[in-house]
Amino acid sequence: MFGIKREQHILIDVPHNNCLTDQVDQIREEITHNGEWQTKHNWDNYAWTDFKITKEKRNGSHLFKVKVKCDYELSCLCPTIERAVQMACIYQKFIESASERLGWPTWVSKTQLEP
Repeated sequence: MFGIKREQHILIDVPHNNCLTDQVDQIREEITHNGEWQTKHNWDNYAWTDFKITKEKRNGSHLFKVKVKCDYELSCLCPTIERAVQMACIYQKFIESASERLGWPTWVSKTQLEP
């Protein structure tokens, strides 16, 4: 698949214990009052992830835009806050898994930082 060897595939499980589940009400309240919710999460010494969820109107529907960024930048649109929170956690798990298995995208390879 796209030149990646089978053992390099980054497969993740949907988190059973959603990393932000206990914050859904707080996230909903912040989006209602401020139009957005954002936070930072430190997960590996100097690795920080920025989380942001905003409310958007597209084609007459209210959607929630999720953006998760830590060298990788991942985003999507979701119909509910609960789904937006779940996707934010999946993206975080992907970022952690990818950095462990492949290194950072700014590196030349997992074992080489510069060309």
